[in-house]
Amino acid sequence: MGYENRDYAQYEGQGVQLSMPQSVTMRLVMVNVAVYLLQMFTQYQIPGGPTSPPMVTSTIDQYFALSANWFQQPWKAYQLLSYGFLHSLADIGHILVNMVVLWMFGRELENRYGSKQFLGLYLTAIVFAGLGWSIIEAAYGGPAGGMLGASGGIAALFLLYALNWPYRKVLFMLVIPMPMWLAAGIALFYDAMGAVNRSGNVAFTAHLSGTLFGFLFYKTGFNPLGNFLSGLSTTQLPRRGPKLRVHSPEEEEERENEIDRILRKVSASGQGSLTRGERRTLEKESQRIKDRR
Repeated sequence: MGYENRDYAQYEGQGVQLSMPQSVTMRLVMVNVAVYLLQMFTQYQIPGGPTSPPMVTSTIDQYFALSANWFQQPWKAYQLLSYGFLHSLADIGHILVNMVVLWMFGRELENRYGSKQFLGLYLTAIVFAGLGWSIIEAAYGGPAGGMLGASGGIAALFLLYALNWPYRKVLFMLVIPMPMWLAAGIALFYDAMGAVNRSGNVAFTAHLSGTLFGFLFYKTGFNPLGNFLSGLSTTQLPRRGPKLRVHSPEEEEERENEIDRILRKVSASGQGSLTRGERRTLEKESQRIKDRR
């Protein structure tokens, strides 16, 4: 079916599937749950001291949680991303809340921006949140501990959803109905107060850093990873002579879905709403159609 015959106003939910979910949002949820199970299988307890209780951790945490002093050991820079897929074994609510929020808001944001742009902004927000937390901990001489959790990426999605749909009604804390702009304002105030007071074991500065990246993306479209992923729509076969591009049926379907999404966005919000990566994708598609004539 040609693009002109597509119904761009229609959105089909994911539903219950026996196959691997196609949405990046659901795949991220599945990866987080799988990693949490690995943490559970490798967990052990560190005995407490006279003034501190025992602590539950895992072998996975020791290698992949973000160390506050990672910059003194640059080879641990991978922790800036890996920590975002770990969650506290002492509090199952940590992963439950993060995954519920990811599922609630991620699906619609993915539909608006596209799977690759969405994946890029989520992963970049995790790295951005980790950097912000590390810098502030170093500046204030915080404890040489570690951080784990997807909350930095979730905070970016939460604000981005509020900026796109400020008057959408949501259940704050899954209980209190309110417009999205108010829920985001309350969350931002709570994180700001927590960061100032530096109390408890919540990485409020990571939340704020993730929120800042969400705002930056909304205002400028800054998403280098998403733009890079958007350019990987085809697989190139290395060989001598003329270049040959081989497209699998799955890649063709993914390309068509991406074009459909961008055209729906143009129809709903105009060309001014497109990111540089989306404009580049449309230009490539236009050239591809011309080459086929």
